[in-house]
Amino acid sequence: MSEDMKISISGAGFSSSGDWVCPGYRDGYSIEQFLETVASIPGVNGVDMGFPLSVHGLPDDVLKAGEIVRSYGLQVAIIMGVTWAGAEWKYGSLTSPAPAMRAQTIRIHQQALEAAEALGASAAAVWFAHDGFDYVLQVDYRRHWDMLVDGLREITAHRPNVKLAIEYKAKDPRHFCHVASMGTCLMLIEEVGAPNLGVLQDVGHSLIARENMAESASLAMRKGRLFHTHWNENYRSEDVDMMCGTVHIWETIECLYWLDQMGYDGWYGFDVISKREDPLRHITESVTAIRQMRDIARRLDTALLARAQQEQDAVTALQHLRQVAFS
Repeated sequence: MSEDMKISISGAGFSSSGDWVCPGYRDGYSIEQFLETVASIPGVNGVDMGFPLSVHGLPDDVLKAGEIVRSYGLQVAIIMGVTWAGAEWKYGSLTSPAPAMRAQTIRIHQQALEAAEALGASAAAVWFAHDGFDYVLQVDYRRHWDMLVDGLREITAHRPNVKLAIEYKAKDPRHFCHVASMGTCLMLIEEVGAPNLGVLQDVGHSLIARENMAESASLAMRKGRLFHTHWNENYRSEDVDMMCGTVHIWETIECLYWLDQMGYDGWYGFDVISKREDPLRHITESVTAIRQMRDIARRLDTALLARAQQEQDAVTALQHLRQVAFS
């Protein structure tokens, strides 16, 4: 079953998790518990980490941190600069009105690129969590876009041989995030003009942006800019990072189909949050589900689908999908 998939797990799913009713339904895992648990899941090859690595309890010394991860038979798949976890980031990172915060954002992501290079990760990543707005007339959109472009140019130029992936998101924690969709993300990448700048597509973010995840993935692949993927689920209203393949099964299969057709060979990362469920069972189920769905996608008759798509024959395409899935 899809044994060639490179599967990584985000540390977010093992932190203490709660909501406004209950701040924590369980205790967070130590870094040792996290790595031991991830390593016990069949077929998992790596971990997605935040930077500084100390946010996970790893040493600040990057090489020592890498040794710890490798001692569990894992590798670091991607490293994301953490420029959102704290009140100091409330008005943004690259678009912060405070020059010191903007400078700190640039330096953190430059260091994340250095760490990704040192650890052999596929890329570093950036998520513009607070770079956005909540009210009309709150920000100068022109100035903020210039700040994003200029900041990303400075970051990517620091290590032009190392990839940097932008994780876009329509909303949360801001009501409107500047880098909100695949189209906006690709526009930003084009304007920055750095060959090492690409996309981290979180399929849950595609869902809340009302995108079709497969179409969005194909657009990024068309440009050669899909550097990493995150898999989870939601009901298109909020980003709750549910188990993969529990709601939008057909759309997930379609996305896996097109990633295969277009030659995606990157990581399938899992950014799922085990709020009430046991993390090991929760994430193991997600990994099992994506393998099953990819196997379905790989059994689809590409010639039959090509003929159906030529005529936009949805009935034939969906009949075939069900026949394969339920056989």
